[in-house]
Amino acid sequence: MHVILVHGLVGSPENHWFPWLRKELEKRGYTTEALKLPRPALPAREDWIKTLAAAVKDPANTILIGHSLGCPTILYFLERYQGKEKIPQAVLVAGFGRKFLNPQVSHLQQKLLHWLEDDLDFARIKNNCRSFTCICSTNDPLVPYEEAVWLAKQLDAELVTERKLHFMSVAGQGTTELPSVVQAITGEKI
Repeated sequence: MHVILVHGLVGSPENHWFPWLRKELEKRGYTTEALKLPRPALPAREDWIKTLAAAVKDPANTILIGHSLGCPTILYFLERYQGKEKIPQAVLVAGFGRKFLNPQVSHLQQKLLHWLEDDLDFARIKNNCRSFTCICSTNDPLVPYEEAVWLAKQLDAELVTERKLHFMSVAGQGTTELPSVVQAITGEKI
């Protein structure tokens, strides 16, 4: 099974818990790929969706993992996906699927919520992916807990709740390992 990781705003394949997760999954026989999305500091929705679509070469054997803005990227991809085989699984960490107001986030982050001007077709998304897991934090300063709960409900997803802010690491501090993602994929608690 191939796992594709989709980073969020100002993210990269090398930050947060992505390197750790790739090692853990590869030890268990998965192949992994962490996308380097164009213009991570000022992303264009269509560019990110096209980059993800180009990376999905064997949909029936692909698991998608997104963090923050990577989650709506995955959702829009799944909404447009027209393959014959369903994507087996999507794991959405600190994800959201609609516009929301959060006075704690920067002006730039509020502007990026235009990504969700178009309502997502959750029936179509669920038709194109077999299962979803939403991993959220009760103390996330960027994506309110209520948004993750709402998203999980729309997707009939398993909801995993932690207390890890926005699941980021800065200069080696914060979340550099995320065992709940490994458990969501393998069923193995580590």
